[in-house]
Amino acid sequence: MTMGRSVGHGCPACLLPGMTLSSVTVDVPYFGEVILSTMLCPHCGMRSTDVLNVTNKEPARYVLKVSSSTDLDVRVVRSSTSKLSIPEIGLVVEPGRSLDGYITNVEGILRRLLEVVRTMEMGLGDDPERLARAKGLIGLLERFIEGKMAEGESLTLVLEDSQGNGLMASSDDRVMKEPLVVLDDQGPAP
Repeated sequence: MTMGRSVGHGCPACLLPGMTLSSVTVDVPYFGEVILSTMLCPHCGMRSTDVLNVTNKEPARYVLKVSSSTDLDVRVVRSSTSKLSIPEIGLVVEPGRSLDGYITNVEGILRRLLEVVRTMEMGLGDDPERLARAKGLIGLLERFIEGKMAEGESLTLVLEDSQGNGLMASSDDRVMKEPLVVLDDQGPAP
């Protein structure tokens, strides 16, 4: 593991000097070496993290049917270039520099989503339809996190990364890896 640290940079949010930039290289099982980078401003609290491959990887799409408590342990590497979706609940997290990268497992992903839905629920006011939908989603996520899925109940977790920085991996064949076709701005060639 190699580490690097630099202090005194200008913060992109508050523009004050003193931002700390750090990075560490970590070997992730089934994936290889990645660089975890972090920016932290002591003045405004701005924080950003990302995960980047040390070696070039091909664009990829990973699909996992989450239907049992053992699926919660599948490793997930989500970078700022990764798109994450769960089609059954209409969730799509688009890639972007404003989103932190992280290394976790499926349970960690579901816990992050649960916190987002709980936060959104507080801002729904008195809209009974939207509140009912939020409560239903919270219940669903809590059941899955606890490994108490109903018979035949599943969620499909899809991770796509056009730069190969993302990953879903397990020691068995639960995760399907597919090539990801990346089209340029012009669309497919004629």
